[in-house]
Amino acid sequence: MHPHRALNAIVLGFAALCLSASAISAPRISVKQIAKGHFELTLTNNAVLELSRAQRRLLPMASELCGGVQPTFGRYTFHSSEAISAPEPSAPNRPEPTFSLVQQVHCTASSDSPTHPARRITPAGRRNAESIVRNETLSYLRHLVSNRTADVLAKHSSVLPPPTGWSKAARTQAFAKAGALTSINVWRVTIYVDPPSAPVPGAYGAADYEMAFANGLVECGYLVWLNPVAEAPIETSIKDSNLYRVIRQEYGQIEPSTAAAMSDTELRTVKRKLRCSPPTQL
Repeated sequence: MHPHRALNAIVLGFAALCLSASAISAPRISVKQIAKGHFELTLTNNAVLELSRAQRRLLPMASELCGGVQPTFGRYTFHSSEAISAPEPSAPNRPEPTFSLVQQVHCTASSDSPTHPARRITPAGRRNAESIVRNETLSYLRHLVSNRTADVLAKHSSVLPPPTGWSKAARTQAFAKAGALTSINVWRVTIYVDPPSAPVPGAYGAADYEMAFANGLVECGYLVWLNPVAEAPIETSIKDSNLYRVIRQEYGQIEPSTAAAMSDTELRTVKRKLRCSPPTQL
């Protein structure tokens, strides 16, 4: 058995587009026009790509479609699956890595692209936002584990459609077999206000977490939340928990049989790759 990472994300995107010098396999790109000046590009590849590299691969096609008008990357979903440890020499049928990205592209004249001057919040306001993001993350994950998918979408993700296959297949099946949820550790929360590369102004919160289950299953990942505060005083709106919505989710799972076959060092390495809580945070 090999530890396996499956990453699923849904994003109101503001990723930087940068290209690494290392070679990657040629991806397959398909195009769907949603409306005038609005396209959906789908990239698939038989090797796992970094998200920013995959988006960089889409840029020439996006520029061609926009015909000289600046393409702007918006919402996207992606799925990435790969083995994250070396196979045993005798291990048969090592899982092949896969990667797919569905990216929304808008053709927008540069003069139409708004700029948002960053606002400041007080230390008390930041602590309040951190507390809300931590509590909302706990609620979100508990709903998810109990398979209350409709509740999750209604309360936490109404600003975005769910990504393909979200909470429908392997993840919820793993939860169903995992037994009782024994712990959730939201071990880090970071708040950003009006990031300069963000498509909309507001308070963004990143929450790193680790969950453990009775049968030994471990899931680690992070959620990105957005409180889209535009005109209202941010110190007031940032305190309203009803305004926060999930715009990105990424996770990995370690099955009990996989963890049992690994040394302590190997397990620590895998958990670090999956963004699990550091030993000092447990």
